[in-house]
Amino acid sequence: MNCVIDKMTSPRSLLMIQRAKELQKNDSSYISLAGGEPDFDTPAAVTEAAIASLRRGNTHYVVGPGIPELRQEIQQKLLRENGIQTEADRILVTPGGKMAIYLAVQAVLNHGDKVLLPEPAWVSYESIVISAGAEAVKVPLSPADHYRLTEALLEQHYTPEVRLIIINYPNNPTGRILHQDEAEALSAFMQRHPDVLLLSDEVYDAIVYDGVRSISMASCPEVADRVITINGFSKFAAMTGWRMGYLTARRDIYAAIYKLYQQSVSCTSGFLQEGAVQAFRIPDEVEAMRQSYQRRRDAFVGRLNAIPGDFVIRFMSSHPKDATEKLFRAMAECEKCAHQMHLPVQSGNDRVLHAMNRGYTREKYLAQVALARQYMPDLVLTTDIIVGFPGETDAEFDDTLSLIETVRYDAMFTFIYSPRVGTPAAKMPDPYTRAQKQVRFDALVAAANRISEEKHRAYEGSVQRVLVDGADGRGDHPLTARTKGGRLVHMRGDASLVGRFVDVKITGSNTWALYGEEV
Repeated sequence: MNCVIDKMTSPRSLLMIQRAKELQKNDSSYISLAGGEPDFDTPAAVTEAAIASLRRGNTHYVVGPGIPELRQEIQQKLLRENGIQTEADRILVTPGGKMAIYLAVQAVLNHGDKVLLPEPAWVSYESIVISAGAEAVKVPLSPADHYRLTEALLEQHYTPEVRLIIINYPNNPTGRILHQDEAEALSAFMQRHPDVLLLSDEVYDAIVYDGVRSISMASCPEVADRVITINGFSKFAAMTGWRMGYLTARRDIYAAIYKLYQQSVSCTSGFLQEGAVQAFRIPDEVEAMRQSYQRRRDAFVGRLNAIPGDFVIRFMSSHPKDATEKLFRAMAECEKCAHQMHLPVQSGNDRVLHAMNRGYTREKYLAQVALARQYMPDLVLTTDIIVGFPGETDAEFDDTLSLIETVRYDAMFTFIYSPRVGTPAAKMPDPYTRAQKQVRFDALVAAANRISEEKHRAYEGSVQRVLVDGADGRGDHPLTARTKGGRLVHMRGDASLVGRFVDVKITGSNTWALYGEEV
């Protein structure tokens, strides 16, 4: 057997889908959550066009990369919806998006090459890379930062053997879209490394909500000629079983992919292509499916509220670019959701924020905080602050101090900047010493502790519903608990309370915690 194949793994999602279908034969109540399989029927106009083509005898080989009508529709779609300028003769129709990815990877990689693969990622990317004799270098994205892709992360995992980056936005499995600051980070990274190509899998691009759009990297002129864009019909038109995908790339890359296509796939079924043409001509039906997905998502909050029992859902963290009114409203309306959010700001000065590539201003950040508190007046808000970013002046640091006085965070995670090799910031001039930065850091911590102590003191005498989560053996307050907003409470009581919700009267406080007893 081929030793490369031995390194590949079977797609776990496909195995689970197969198992789910077996169970559903005998019990229709089973629901498969293993794959992106729309539960809508393919629109009638698409199906009827394919059937009509079949009845006309369109069952022979289709010479070439796709029928002209379909390639023209794809060209117009890419320009209209994604801002991608391409020609119809640079579009290749394939039997499914997965085949498009496979052909592209095989065409551009050699044995020993490396591929940067931000994770979480779709299950098949790694095996497809391995099949080309290359190595997938996983770039772990942090849930604490809402799976945000940064230039620093890419640089941290880059080596001279890297030839390709594979991204998937909207992402499977996280659902995250590609934001402007992330697109700029990718562009800057690729401009610094001109031998690196990018494969952008955009098969979920039609399923987005709240008026947002996931950026297509091929719409960025600085790197457009090094982007291979992949898409298909399975998700937006409920055509999973039709196996219809497509790609576009610059001419030399396209030519290499087409050679492989000719020697492997040969062609994509003609009658299926004629059906697929109609998918672009029924925008109302496609939009109706998207709206249905959105209604289901919105209904999920209500169903969560209806689940019996005591439990709390905690929203961990959001990049400010993702903190929308829709999110705040959902958190406020969900009875099970804690009114707690970590919203990292890093700096209160616009010049420093721009140098950090944060993608927002002080004014915009403060507006988000105000909006969140409008929906959740009792919101417990925490943040991250970096002190001493290269070139930060005393006056710019004062802007950060004034911002925390304005916001009055419940807690802060503070850091003195430390350079990371390969990042843009590491090359920035910095006239300030570590000792000078330490003075600022101490001032920041002092302000943070004062605010936290004042906020904790305001709880004294109140009754709070808490979840008792453990015992730490601290003197006469041996139990630890958390308020709905995540505040730490040391309380009196027996270990039998662990795992239960109880009402606690707050009898004391300090900078770090509240103290109380069960009532």
